[in-house]
Formats: sequence, structure tokens, C-alpha cells
Amino acid sequence: MNYYVIASLSLLVIYHLIFYIIFRVRPYKTTIGCADEILRVWAANIIEKGKDILAVQSLRNWTMASTLLASTAILIALGVINHLVNNYELDEVTQLIVFNRMDKESWLLLKLILLTFIFFTAFLNFSLSLRSYARVGFMLGTPVDSLPMINAAGASKTLIRGARNYTLGMRGYYLAIPVIFWLFGELFFLIGATGLIIFLYRVDFLEARKIKSKS
Repeated sequence: MNYYVIASLSLLVIYHLIFYIIFRVRPYKTTIGCADEILRVWAANIIEKGKDILAVQSLRNWTMASTLLASTAILIALGVINHLVNNYELDEVTQLIVFNRMDKESWLLLKLILLTFIFFTAFLNFSLSLRSYARVGFMLGTPVDSLPMINAAGASKTLIRGARNYTLGMRGYYLAIPVIFWLFGELFFLIGATGLIIFLYRVDFLEARKIKSKS
């Protein structure tokens, strides 16, 4: 592992640690924190005013997006697995996992396994977002007084959970970009990681400032 790889991994890890700390301490400085509050108000407004059509249309759009992205993620992951099965023996994968040897071919295998893991994780998160959206659909369509657990707070928590799973799924797509660059060389990995951090900074922080400035 050379300095380019270490620098790239360090940049990605440090950025996400800083983002997580800021999100936990001052959530409204991040786009996710602002989005959580917007979804909370939206769910309460839907339940209080009975805007069923708006809820159905919005949930349908979110469900279609999650379904498309989940299907794409699992297809890519299965495609990479198919390549691994057709081009590598099982003992090679085992030797890589236990780090018996790490030559050039082993590094390529490691990158492909990492890419598969990223897309499987993205698929899992999009699937969980679909699960949350389905629950929210029933919660928003059920009369508030019929069950004690049907209220704006419960619906908003479920909706926010689905939105966060969707965000994590998209994060998987984003993280796949520098890993794909890594297939062409360690320097490209560093370039991809740097470009991704610049992009994520705009998405995570600058958009939050725009949202707050318009409110």
C-alpha cells in the first residue's frame, strides 16, 4: 500500500468523521439535518390537514427512485461477482482474505471485492428505505385516533429513517467512484477521493447554508 492509497483512505475517513461529529453536535449545519426537520414538518402537515394525495404522490416518487437505484446496485454487484467467479479461483479469494500474499493481481481482486461490498451495502440501504416508505404510507393513511402509535412523531421518525437509508445508499454510489478510479492506478484513486470530498462538501454543507438562507 503506497502513500497515494493511504492519503486517499485517510481523506475519506477523516471527512466522514468530521461530518458525523458536526451532524451530531450541530445538525442544522448539514443538509441531512435540515432535510430531517423539513420531513418532520411535512409529515405533521400531511397528518393534520389530511393531504392524502400529496403523500401518495411523494411516496410514490421516493419509492420509484429507491427501487431503480436498488436494482442498479444489485445488478452491478452481481456483475462484479460474475467476473470474479469466471476469472478467479476460490482459493485465490481465500488467500487474499487471510492476506497470505498481496501481489498486483491480489490488489486488483481486493478492489473488485471492495466495489462489490459497496454496491451490496447500497442495495441494502435502498431496500431499507423502501421498507420505511411502505410503513409511512400506511401510517399517513390511517386515522390518527385509531391507534396510539399513529401520530406525526412516529410517521416523521419512520420517514426520516427511510430518507437516511436513501442517503446512505447514494453515499455508496458516490464512494464507488474513487474505487473505480483506483482500478486505473493509485494516483487516480487520490484524484477521485479528492474530487469526491469537494463534491460532498458542497452537498453536505453548502446546500444547508442555501436552505437556511431561504428560510
